[in-house]
Amino acid sequence: GLKTRLLDVTRNPLVALLNACGGLEDSTIGDKDVCGGLQDSAAKDQDGCCGRVHVFAVPKALVKPYTSDTVSVIANFAKLARDEQDILLGHKPEEPAVDGSRAYRTCMEKLYHLIRQERVNFYEKIDPRDFFRVFVVQPQESFERIRAQSGAFLLSAFHERFERTEILDAIPSTPVYDHFTVGIPAGSKEDILRELSVANVTRETMLPSLDETAKAIVGRFSTASV
Repeated sequence: GLKTRLLDVTRNPLVALLNACGGLEDSTIGDKDVCGGLQDSAAKDQDGCCGRVHVFAVPKALVKPYTSDTVSVIANFAKLARDEQDILLGHKPEEPAVDGSRAYRTCMEKLYHLIRQERVNFYEKIDPRDFFRVFVVQPQESFERIRAQSGAFLLSAFHERFERTEILDAIPSTPVYDHFTVGIPAGSKEDILRELSVANVTRETMLPSLDETAKAIVGRFSTASV
């Protein structure tokens, strides 16, 4: 329930469909827009769709395991002070008297120091272009919900939004995924959720816990008794 700079995604399209239909929400199905971390401008479009499945077609070069050196670079970049981050991203120092080249080298050395605190043998040269890319990180599947949801994350040092157009508007030359959306009509959500339950893709299987199982049982029998 905490906000982070990571955008969680799934490698399983059925999980994305469940989320777009409100199947992972506590509230009942209605006109609420559920789009897995990317906010649409309106609750409904002209076709009456109020849910979205966002599809990312990602080049293999942008997919990294959590053990990747690139992921370590981007993760430790977040530990730098904001002015140090800005210098590495190419912004001029606020103080006119500061030597930009020396400041850049100093900030880069600090970043290397942070990385080597967790990776003693890290001697790879950092590619500054990685700061401006968006990567898909395959996490360690030690958390039950991540395994159930086939979870992964979008991660970037520079970009705060992950729509393809936003990324290319900021840096037209950077490699980026293709991004498509599929609208979910409001009136189709309940039928889709019923079909997903046949495939055992439900809230209780995607959020495995005793509490969720209990909620599912109570909800199922409450509906059956009406």
